[in-house]
Amino acid sequence: MNVLHGIVPPLLTPMLQDGAVDHDSLDRLIDHLLDAGVHGIFPLGSSGQVAYLTDAERDDVVRRTVERLGTGVGGCVVVDGRPLTGRHHVAGGIAHIPAVGADGLRCPCGRDAHLEATAAGPAIHRRFVALGGVADDTRAVVALAVSGDPLASRVVREAAVSLGRTIAGIVTAGGVAGAPSALGASVDSSVASPVDSPFDLSAARPQEERS
Repeated sequence: MNVLHGIVPPLLTPMLQDGAVDHDSLDRLIDHLLDAGVHGIFPLGSSGQVAYLTDAERDDVVRRTVERLGTGVGGCVVVDGRPLTGRHHVAGGIAHIPAVGADGLRCPCGRDAHLEATAAGPAIHRRFVALGGVADDTRAVVALAVSGDPLASRVVREAAVSLGRTIAGIVTAGGVAGAPSALGASVDSSVASPVDSPFDLSAARPQEERS
């Protein structure tokens, strides 16, 4: 059983004059708490005006809070469309490993230079806004990139390069680093394939074991 510990403050819900949730102020408040070093955030408590919000507004606050805290960067084995994250459900996270291009960037966990600080959705949105872009969330940034917006394309490309180079550092470590030509095509095709497609582990076994 997991037990919460540390500093977990209740989150206020900023509102606009028309009664709608103030997303910009909510983002700034969450960032302020993260910068202060809290261990968690508790949205929608009595301090968060939960009794006065509609169901849609409550969902909105929770979604916005989770996205701002960080959606994480997953990386695990997928078998028959099911991710294997280990007994303690943490094997699928690679968000907090050192990342290429993340120097000086603060991760939501409080440390610097983690993959989450460059490749997670909230990080992409924060980077875009910091460079002068205007978008409500990461989906909007990606949509702008797809439509050809130069700044959005740059930010998404930088995140992709950081993710790709960091993954490359994982899969090419040790003796396999000397065999890029033998591995490259298989890695490329496997990464490009849908994660929900069947994964036949028999292909990875020696021929004598399969016969």
